[in-house]
Amino acid sequence: MVVYNSPKRTRNVKAKWNKVYNKQSNRKRVLVMRIPDDPIVSTALSIKKHITKQLTYLDIGCGDGFYAVQLTKKGFNSTGMDISEVAIRRARRFAKKNNVYVNFIVGNALRKTIKGQFDLVASNFVLQLVKESYKRKFIENMMSHTAPGGYNVIIFHTQHRPRINSKTGQGEDISGFQKKLADFYVKKGWSVKKHKIGFSGKNYVGYSVHWEYIVAQNR
Repeated sequence: MVVYNSPKRTRNVKAKWNKVYNKQSNRKRVLVMRIPDDPIVSTALSIKKHITKQLTYLDIGCGDGFYAVQLTKKGFNSTGMDISEVAIRRARRFAKKNNVYVNFIVGNALRKTIKGQFDLVASNFVLQLVKESYKRKFIENMMSHTAPGGYNVIIFHTQHRPRINSKTGQGEDISGFQKKLADFYVKKGWSVKKHKIGFSGKNYVGYSVHWEYIVAQNR
């Protein structure tokens, strides 16, 4: 799931990801990359320890719904958004298979598609696919949908191959951007709870996964 403001590029990217999710070899498996300490799930469980009300979760670039379904099973009221209609259809089937309801919608995370605020807003391996000039807006939109006291979890590649495609922007290397991310949250008045860098071998399409994640709280 890649997000852009340009309508033409959005169409190109949507078509690409529809094709990825439509592949025959992908139809019977959930396409998700998980890192060792899984900060999305661990943050969700940490929040639940201290709050008794039903919590809300927003998954930006949800793909075929792995995290939205898992957190719904743990008691969250979940919403998942992705630019790919095929991914959302798969996500709805995945939720039905797991006997849970998730509000899955097709949308672009750079636009005001979502209403309301959530206790946890996360994106899993999406930020590196957002064009450099839109990264700030992407994060600010996540922040704007985060309730007071709520959390953002962002997991992203720090090195991504193949290198940037001039037409779509996919594959952009953000090795310089991650150094600014924690400072960005702090300057916005948020508290950075975790910030970690690691390596997890190869992903499901064979690329090496050098990752970084940040967990920040809206104070």
